[in-house]
Amino acid sequence: MPAYIPREVDVKLQELLLARERKTFVLLLGGSSAGKTRAAYECVRACLPGHDVLLPSDTQDILWLLGQKLKRPVVVWLDELQRYLVEGKGPNLDIGHLLALWSLNKPVIVVGTMWPDRYQSFMSFSPGDSLVDKSDSARKVLNVAQALHIGDGFSPIEMAAAKNLAEKDARIKVALEDQNYGITQVLAGAPDLVNRWTHAGSLNKSIITAAVDIRRMGVSGLITDSLLKTAAQIYMSDEDIARASADWYESAIAYAVTPLKGATSALIPVARSAGAVDGYLLADYLTQYGERVRESIAIPDRLWGLAGDHVHDANDLEGLGDAAQLRGLYKFAEGAFRRSFARGNAAAANHLGMMLFDQGRKSEALEVLRAAAATGEPRSLETFLDYIQYLAEPEALLETRKVADAGTKLPHSDARTRLAGMLEKAGDLGSAEEQFQQSLLERRQGAHSSYAYFLDRLGRFEEASVQFLLAARTGQTIYYEVSAKRLAEQGRMREAEALYWEASARGDAVSPKEWWCRLLIAHGRYDDARGLGLPAGEVELAIGHSLKWAGNIADALSLYLDSSRLGNAWATLAAIDLLEGQGRFEEALPLRVQAARRFPLDHGLYGLVEHLVKRGSLDTAFEFVEACAELGHFVCSDGLGAALIRQGRVKEAMVMYRRSALVGTDGSEVNSFWRILSENGYKDLAERVRRDGFELSADLNIWETDQPGSLA
Repeated sequence: MPAYIPREVDVKLQELLLARERKTFVLLLGGSSAGKTRAAYECVRACLPGHDVLLPSDTQDILWLLGQKLKRPVVVWLDELQRYLVEGKGPNLDIGHLLALWSLNKPVIVVGTMWPDRYQSFMSFSPGDSLVDKSDSARKVLNVAQALHIGDGFSPIEMAAAKNLAEKDARIKVALEDQNYGITQVLAGAPDLVNRWTHAGSLNKSIITAAVDIRRMGVSGLITDSLLKTAAQIYMSDEDIARASADWYESAIAYAVTPLKGATSALIPVARSAGAVDGYLLADYLTQYGERVRESIAIPDRLWGLAGDHVHDANDLEGLGDAAQLRGLYKFAEGAFRRSFARGNAAAANHLGMMLFDQGRKSEALEVLRAAAATGEPRSLETFLDYIQYLAEPEALLETRKVADAGTKLPHSDARTRLAGMLEKAGDLGSAEEQFQQSLLERRQGAHSSYAYFLDRLGRFEEASVQFLLAARTGQTIYYEVSAKRLAEQGRMREAEALYWEASARGDAVSPKEWWCRLLIAHGRYDDARGLGLPAGEVELAIGHSLKWAGNIADALSLYLDSSRLGNAWATLAAIDLLEGQGRFEEALPLRVQAARRFPLDHGLYGLVEHLVKRGSLDTAFEFVEACAELGHFVCSDGLGAALIRQGRVKEAMVMYRRSALVGTDGSEVNSFWRILSENGYKDLAERVRRDGFELSADLNIWETDQPGSLA
């Protein structure tokens, strides 16, 4: 290997490894080929030379280790940690497995690596996130890890070390001279991987492109020969297919699996026995790079059908269903989810039930969610309880009571406090309070805060304040702000400030400075707010919000502009909203252009389209959207969609929504489209879109209508 270039993270990593704590779990976060695995390897080799190393293929190997009497301490090496959290065969890694490892007769140190975006998908998921069902268990694992970040680029100290080593190692010298890739990427062979794909002949290129798009479809497991061979032909021209030799596939595979610099290859063959390849994995760097360079290219329709026929793993079927649902391909998603659930994946049934509910198929949704809940999996139970209260209220009360009395721990809520809330809604306040108090005795999740809101609704404000403060002090630190605000409203600012300092001392995840700044501003203490040392423009933005709510629009705008000039991008958007709300479009336009340069698609180009629609330039807005699409930026504006549909231009609106959906955004396009159709009189068409999503678009005749109403 090339000489190791010391990284700044090494000091902290070595400190953690040498501490020999009983519960050591170090997680290195960095992009593909950022150097996280090499850094971990070098530090483990230097600090733990007497340890054995287990590199598990899946969680089953960890279960095996738990049954062993260890002769020496062990390092459990979890490269690409997400594979063990959600993508592996058998059980997913959970906090119980880690605790069991740390209870063995010899010390066990866990070392993991992960991409930052995968880490964030677990730690701060949104409702549309494909990992939401499994991220609760995963987050508990990640919360006990010491996360260390490795940047893609080198710091000045690291760069100096690299230059010194380059005098003795020509490979490092070449890496330093490369203008297109980072040093570690060059050393790991990233340029060779990209060149292997982008400069391949058409047949060889089709194999790798097919693998990239299959990964984009949510398939994280092995890609089989049968799928890859058929899929590759989608990316070949008619002439390529006609001229291909009988052994074209074998030749293309040989090209793709040829080892390159860094000992990797575009496709990595995987086999359980010699001479029989079970399938292929796409190189990590190509997975990351391919997602980026093909993000604006829709996955071919034929590939969805092929994947549905060739993918049989429960987790991969769930991934396929997620990817299809986000693109409005509801029929395909439904089939994938049902097959995944049939193979024992309750999470897929949760996705399916929620999708069916959104489609208006409520009785089918309840049937699927009930079946998933019957597996006993906590997230499935919680999802079932979430939806049954909308679909079968009397049964909901009974089912919630059963879960509460069984003591089942749910991922996001507590069944006892749920039951109390349902009893309150039914008007049985006495029974509701008994359940709230029982939840306190049982130390249930969120018990203090739930009871506090109940007391507030009953007008028992002093008792509520006590419960809010108890909630803050027992782990729900967001309630420090609630408690401080209640004290401030009573003129008890000194007591409120004491809570701010208490929250700061606890290391509140929600920055105490931010909420204390808002509270100071609400009470006119602007200088004190400025003295908190918040980032440039933050205080001006908060004061601007306060003035806006008080009706002082002119001064609010002035402060927004001041904050914007200090570099606060959110202040730019706030100023734009005020100007456009007053019809001052010419003043707002330069700020919109500035925002388009600073923000991603939703607040950037999207904002420009909304600006044009608000000022009545509908055709210009549509032309702008089309021009963006030609450049690979698929802007989807509800303002433009509603304006087009009001003019009867349904097909143009459909093209905009569908085009955005098919590249895989946040999955909101179908819901937005059918609601706008319904609001403008196209109720029959809206229901068909709601049920079938954008698979309905194959019937192009249905979009050729200028009038709302019933469709034949």
